[in-house]
Amino acid sequence: MGFFDIKSKCVICGKQSRFNMHKLSGEEDLCSDCFVLTGMGLLEKTEQYTVEDIKNKIIEKKRNDIEKEEKKEEERQIKEKIAEERREKVEKFTTTFCVKGKIHFDDNDKKWLIPDGWMGGIKNPFIYDYSDILDYEVIKEEHMEYYEDEEDKSPEKVCDRLIVYLSVNSAKVPTRKITFIDNGILGDIKVDSYSYRSKVDEMNKLVFQIKRVLKYNKQAHYQAVQEARAAQVEEQEEAEVVQVVNNVSAADEIMKFKGLLDAGIISLEEFNAKKEQLLDL
Repeated sequence: MGFFDIKSKCVICGKQSRFNMHKLSGEEDLCSDCFVLTGMGLLEKTEQYTVEDIKNKIIEKKRNDIEKEEKKEEERQIKEKIAEERREKVEKFTTTFCVKGKIHFDDNDKKWLIPDGWMGGIKNPFIYDYSDILDYEVIKEEHMEYYEDEEDKSPEKVCDRLIVYLSVNSAKVPTRKITFIDNGILGDIKVDSYSYRSKVDEMNKLVFQIKRVLKYNKQAHYQAVQEARAAQVEEQEEAEVVQVVNNVSAADEIMKFKGLLDAGIISLEEFNAKKEQLLDL
């Protein structure tokens, strides 16, 4: 029998092999396939483990793998549910005002969204409530463009940035940006050009719509506060009525027991004890 005819037998699966065997603490052999099933690192020494240790590691890894798969499946189902809910909301969404490719509003259901598809298309965006808009800010940056090579040409004013930032009631994405002009993307836009005027017109329409939403939010908040106050007053009035009824009932009961006292049916001590109980003394 030659050297290459010598085969070792894996203590776990029983497979025989000449190479890639790992030694255990009792000099048992562990094949590379079973070594992978333990989940140990490539540099981890197997000589410190017994056969029972290896079996437990394989069982533990299988259990962990099952738990991971279950967790992945649970997360997948949650994502699918969220996506389905978004799709349903998108189907119900009716655009009543929009800046094409940038932002859409639904005045009927008091919702708004920012397109998430190619070239401003709507695929499956997150849909906000009007109440999620907290404030806005307009960023407008311009500079004078001078032409050194053309001395006769007058300097021209160029718009660098024209952006509306929305402050949103969201910890994950607290600000949404609606860009109308950004020199880094569109290049120089002169303020006396038609392109600039059209962008400013779009922005002004959006700002007007945002102001309408903020006004609606303020009115809705005021109405909610008034309704809460009215409910509180009503609750207090009901509590007062109940207290009056209880007081009247207690007085009636005391009169009944007074009659029993006068008739000699109960003693004065019993009458006083009952009176204190009814009056919560």
